[in-house]
Amino acid sequence: MTNGTITKERSLLTLDSYVSRDLKENDKNDYILWNKVGMYDNKKYAFATSFILVGLYIRKDLLSKAGMEPPKTWDDFVKVAKGLNSPTVYGYLFGGSPSQLNQLDWLQLMIEGRGGKVLDDKGRAVFDSKPGIDTFKFIKACVFDNKIVPNNAITLRYDDVTDLFASGRAGMILEGSHRYSKITSALKSENVLITLIPGVDAENPSPSTISTWDLAIPKGSKSPEEAWEFIKFFTSNESQFLYSKISGEIPTRKSAADDPYFKSSEGAMLGWWIKYLNEKGTLAVNTDTFQELTECMAAALQEVLKSSNSNVEEIVKNAVKKYNSIVDNK
Repeated sequence: MTNGTITKERSLLTLDSYVSRDLKENDKNDYILWNKVGMYDNKKYAFATSFILVGLYIRKDLLSKAGMEPPKTWDDFVKVAKGLNSPTVYGYLFGGSPSQLNQLDWLQLMIEGRGGKVLDDKGRAVFDSKPGIDTFKFIKACVFDNKIVPNNAITLRYDDVTDLFASGRAGMILEGSHRYSKITSALKSENVLITLIPGVDAENPSPSTISTWDLAIPKGSKSPEEAWEFIKFFTSNESQFLYSKISGEIPTRKSAADDPYFKSSEGAMLGWWIKYLNEKGTLAVNTDTFQELTECMAAALQEVLKSSNSNVEEIVKNAVKKYNSIVDNK
């Protein structure tokens, strides 16, 4: 849930009175990222029902056939993608279409993995720094120089990328944990490898962005008490464990995440995601002007990928300038 969602027409109830009445301090401490998720202006508006992280999905069978190891650096990533390339398989695939604005999910982790930021502490765009420009240059090179991404990537939507990978048309994608079951049901789990997102150097992988599914109570609700009871029930330790086990979603309670199940063979994949969250998780950018930010970054990506002669630095700087003018006017 973005800050823009929370603040739009002030349409959600603040939950602080319910929290202070019904939750003890140790309850609050058991929620992962309690003070950062569902918060706005130091007030609690929502509770996360599960976390979503991004990982690098690789066709394990194709990787083995090529005699290659999972990439740990972006240079390795390009080499592996070239090794997976074939007339029927794209080495790497991403969705550039602005009709599904998820580009920030993976642009952020690429930028932060290079030591940069999308926004500064004041909420102004700073992705025109060297790490940001290098990220856009890397994406452009994937298409035009290294030819590991098809030219039509700017027309592909987020769902298209997942579907193409699940149908065997891509060797690697950056994808959320919530799509694991859909992908493995099509390709079978033994043919899919999920690994850390590469970094500039092998010892420092890129972070994974953390986003959430949330529960909140709209203002004017006829049954706010009942809604609050459902939120408490759904986010309890017991419910979080069962929901995670059944759905494959990442739990939001520390006590649920610590269950031995996640160290068993059956729960090992979820245990891997939980470890990634704890060690390399970074909260997805959250701002009142989230929609405008993603639109500016998606438009910049479109411009960069229109031509092999595109001026990446100029395009990215113009995108930052445009977004910051929106922030200033608001």
